[in-house]
Amino acid sequence: PQLSKVLLSIHESPERQWGLEAMAEIALMSRSKFAELFKQTVGQSPGDYVIDWRTVVAKSLLQKNKNVALTANAVGYENGSALARVFRKKLVISPKEWIDKKGIV
Repeated sequence: PQLSKVLLSIHESPERQWGLEAMAEIALMSRSKFAELFKQTVGQSPGDYVIDWRTVVAKSLLQKNKNVALTANAVGYENGSALARVFRKKLVISPKEWIDKKGIV
């Protein structure tokens, strides 16, 4: 139940700055206990989960023809370049290349 509050918060507000302390506070746990329980339960670190969720949301927004800069802001990145770095790390292509590959106009 404590983790579900955190997951719901992340899903509802991907743009928020999700540090370990903020997530642990929502779960009413210490940072170390939270990080350990999160990884055991979810299978990845809280930070990786946030990045993965932001990538999912960004792809959805890009499919709806939102521009890269607005999409970046909507998912918690300062600018399009920051989002592009995450895309390249996770998907090995930039947001623009991903859009072109998907055939999104």
